[in-house]
Amino acid sequence: MHALCVARALMRIELEKCREELEKLYSPNPRGRKSYDPVCMLRAMLLMVILKYSKITEFAKKLAKKPRLAQIAGFEPYQTPATSTFYLFIDRLEDGEYKKNQTN
Repeated sequence: MHALCVARALMRIELEKCREELEKLYSPNPRGRKSYDPVCMLRAMLLMVILKYSKITEFAKKLAKKPRLAQIAGFEPYQTPATSTFYLFIDRLEDGEYKKNQTN
């Protein structure tokens, strides 16, 4: 699928409405490096599906090498998530809202 068609399709999907729910998946007091925008992560996952990539590793490499794809997803060129970041995002989606670990 042509990148322009993909960009138009993704721009028609109002993902900002998901921001509040997506942000609940993250700690309100994060440590370490700043996380990627969760709306961009979701947009990138949709882009992966639309472009028919079946392997996250392959898609993450393509995203890193193709500035236009990165921009369609909402990332700065050459500043894209690693493969592991996509898997962590999927884990967050599966686990649901962030809850502080209550170990005693």
